[in-house]
Amino acid sequence: MHAWEGPQVTRDKIEAWLSALDTLRERYGAEVFVHPGHGPAGDAARYEEIRRYLEDFLDVTAAATNREQATAEMVRRYPKHGQADFLLPLSVDFHVPA
Repeated sequence: MHAWEGPQVTRDKIEAWLSALDTLRERYGAEVFVHPGHGPAGDAARYEEIRRYLEDFLDVTAAATNREQATAEMVRRYPKHGQADFLLPLSVDFHVPA
């Protein structure tokens, strides 16, 4: 599932999300079983997966010259993520000017 970075989820809030992931990883280490809101449960590698996605999202939306380009690039990088027709465009639209 594409993570929600739509209305109200500013770059600062995404940075805070990344920081919270670091805190959780430091606090619980590899001995944790993560149950995300969407997608399969797993080990601490789930922290790195969402971290990579959020960092990619920030990079892609900062560099994009238009919304279509940003959406296409995120779909290219994450072709198996769901809701590319709903969650992703709303997130991109909030972060990439029209």
